[in-house]
Amino acid sequence: MAKFIGRVCLWGGSALVVVLLCGTLLQWSLSNGTARRLAAPGMKIDVGGHRLHLRCQGSGTPTVVFEAGLPGSSLAWASVSGEVASFTTTCSYDRAGYAWSEPSPAARSAGNIVRELHLLLRNSGIAAPFVLVGHSFGGLLMQLYASQYPDDVAGMVLVDSSHSGLAHQSIDLDRIATIGRTVGILAPTGIPRFLFPLPAGDPASREDSVRAAETALMKTTKSVRTAAAEMAALRTSLQEVAASPLSLGNKPLYVLSEGRRRAEFWLELQEDLTGLSTASEWRIAERSGHFIHHDQPELVIEAVRTVVRRSRSDETVVSGTIP
Repeated sequence: MAKFIGRVCLWGGSALVVVLLCGTLLQWSLSNGTARRLAAPGMKIDVGGHRLHLRCQGSGTPTVVFEAGLPGSSLAWASVSGEVASFTTTCSYDRAGYAWSEPSPAARSAGNIVRELHLLLRNSGIAAPFVLVGHSFGGLLMQLYASQYPDDVAGMVLVDSSHSGLAHQSIDLDRIATIGRTVGILAPTGIPRFLFPLPAGDPASREDSVRAAETALMKTTKSVRTAAAEMAALRTSLQEVAASPLSLGNKPLYVLSEGRRRAEFWLELQEDLTGLSTASEWRIAERSGHFIHHDQPELVIEAVRTVVRRSRSDETVVSGTIP
C-alpha cells in the first residue's frame, strides 16, 4: 500500500511538473507573440534606465493626461481619448511594465509611479499645466501627482477614483498583498491568464480590435507581474497619498462616481474627494459600474470638456452636486 501511495505521489508530482513546464513555455510563446504582433501606436520615452510608452493626439492646451486603473493600459481610454482630442491635446501612457512600456526596477508604489510619470512628461517636452484624468487606482496616482507637482496641474477629473481612506475601510490590504505576491510568482506559468478579468464595462464602447489588443497585452507575463506588484504595494501607495495631502485651491475638479453599487462608504469617500477643490462638481453616473469611461463614456468626455473650458477661462465655480 505504501509503495502504491508513493508511486501515485511520484506520478502526480511528475505530471504537475510537466503541466507547469508546458504552461511556462506556452505563456512565454504567447507573450512574445503579442509583443511582436502589436506595434506601439505611440513613442517610447526614457525615464532613467527604462522607457515608457506615450501616445498623444489632438492639439491645444491644456494637455489632458490620462491614467488607467489597476490593471490597465493606455488602451483603457480608447472610448474617450479620440473625442477629447477633438478639442485639446490628449496624452495616454502605459505605466512601467504594462503593454508597450518597459518594466521598472523600482517598487510599484504610487510614489515611484508618479515620479516616473513626471519624468515622462518632462522628457517628452509636453508643456504644463495639465488636466489630470484618473480612474480608480489611477485617480489615486493623479491625486499624489497633483500634491507633488502642483504647478503642473490646471484641473482634474476623477473617474470613480480610489481614496487614501480605503486603508481604513473593510478591504483586506494584507490579503490583497498576498494575492499580489502569489500572482507575481505564478505569472511565468500562465496560470494567472485564466484568473485575470478581461477588460470590463460595456464592450460596445470600444472597437473589438481594441478590446482584443488590451486583453492580449494584459495577459503577457510582464503586465501580470506589474499588476501583481501594484497589488502588493497597495498599502504603501495608500499611505503615501495620505501622507501628502492635496489642495487644488480653486482649480476645477470634476468627480464622477458609479451609480450601480452605491455602497455607503464608497459614496462617502467620493463626496470627500470633492473637498480637494473649492471649484468642484460631483456627478453620479446612474447607469455605470466602476468603469464609467466604458459604460457611459459621454459623461467622462463632458467632464473633461468642462474642466478644460474652466481652466482656460478661469471661470469661477461653486462646488456642488449635479443631479
